[in-house]
This record gives sequence, structure tokens and C-alpha cells, in this order.
Amino acid sequence: MGDLRHRTILVVTADHGEEMWEHRDEEADDFADPRGLAGVGHGHSLFQVLLLVPLIFSGPGIPSGAVKRNCSLVDVVPTVLGALGAEAPALDGVSLLRDPGERPVTAQGIAYGHEKRAVVLGDSKLVVSPGDDYERVFRLGEGRLEEGTVEDSAFLERMRPLLPPDAVASGERVEATAEIEEHLRDLGYLE
Repeated sequence: MGDLRHRTILVVTADHGEEMWEHRDEEADDFADPRGLAGVGHGHSLFQVLLLVPLIFSGPGIPSGAVKRNCSLVDVVPTVLGALGAEAPALDGVSLLRDPGERPVTAQGIAYGHEKRAVVLGDSKLVVSPGDDYERVFRLGEGRLEEGTVEDSAFLERMRPLLPPDAVASGERVEATAEIEEHLRDLGYLE
């Protein structure tokens, strides 16, 4: 394989999308948002417009073409390691250079409002927000956006166990310096 330090893999991605009122009415009716906003920005819901981000790999060991299955940002490290021929430790993601078959892809962790969790399996997606008394299965269309709801209690029961577990706070609590607060304000994260 040679020295991995001299091989370059380019990865282009983002950490979230941006909502431009695609789900405004539904969010206004169904979700509590302490900002007093509905359907705009990010950090408040798990709809596809926020979860679908570019994910592009280029470099040696990366074949041309598009992956036509659900994937996640947790797949970035295993894919890069696979392209480099390096052995990957046990990770949450899988290499997109091989087909692991249909697997659930999960999302959770929002900044505003009640916690939400979601799972995508094939062309279906379950979104739950217990604090908002919200649970809905969506059908994903060709553009991978929510195109309607699925009213099938047996399918709902199959999807629920695939949801990620409730989020648990971890890490240390740190106090932001004035410089950090100013930077966060400039980015629009603080008022």
C-alpha cells in the first residue's frame, strides 16, 4: 500500500442544510420553538431539507459515480480509510465503497425546541418529537424529500425500534469567553 501520508482524499460536505419555509405550516402547528419561528433556518427540525447535504469524495481508490442509497456523515471516515486501504477500527459508519445493503440511517440532536429523533430506511422516514406529541412516517420521493405520510401501524411499529436512543448530555461544561460569544453572535447563533 505504501506510505499513506502521501495520498490525498478530498471530501466536500456540510454539517446541515437550510430550511426556507418548506415545512412552515406543519412546524407552526406541531412544534414548539422558543425562537418564535417556524420553517426557517436550521437547528429546529429533522426534515430532509436540513439533513440532505453534499457528500463528495475524490482521490485514489474512489470510483466515479453516485451512491444511490442512504448514507450518513458517520460514513466519511470509514470511506476515506477504505479508499486508502487502511484498516478501520469499529466505527458507527460504513465505507461507501462497498454496499452494506439496506440499513437504517438516523438523526437526532437539535438546538431549538423539544428533542427530535428520526430514522430513514429505504424510501421511508420516521420523525418523532415526544415533547411535541409528534410521530409521523413519511414517504420519500425521487428527490429524497418528504412527499406524504404513510398510515400503516405495522410499518410504524417496525420503524420505532430503529430510532436512535434518547440523547444524553456528555462532555464538560465550559464557559464561553467574550471572544467566543462575539464569534457566535457574528455567525448568528447568539442574539
